[in-house]
Amino acid sequence: MDKDHTQHHRTVSEVAKEINESSTTIRNWMKQLKEEIPTIKAENGYNYFDDDATKRLLLIKQMNQEEGYTIKQIKYHLSTDGETLSPEQFYSTKDLIEKIEALQEGQQVQEQFNQALMQRLDDQNTIM
Repeated sequence: MDKDHTQHHRTVSEVAKEINESSTTIRNWMKQLKEEIPTIKAENGYNYFDDDATKRLLLIKQMNQEEGYTIKQIKYHLSTDGETLSPEQFYSTKDLIEKIEALQEGQQVQEQFNQALMQRLDDQNTIM
């Protein structure tokens, strides 16, 4: 990369300092939201951030720390061009999953009961 080309590109530590965030947090966001943060991979293996990536990191910081969004909600928001997954939607989905799991457990118990009942009926029929 030539000097003129890197003027607007920042390293993790530079962008962390610019948005007043730790490098560790930036790296964690990069792992968790890798498809949502546009980075430039240099020949040396380092990730560089342009102005768009820096703006994206600022948005992530705002959503996570100031508005209380989870990483899952941020990922959904960014991947759907701004559609938000409200806490109510997130928790209602979680509740639905829990209810489905409870129903599946109940179904297994019912199937075991039915098998035991069928066995008793078979046993009675063989006695007669």
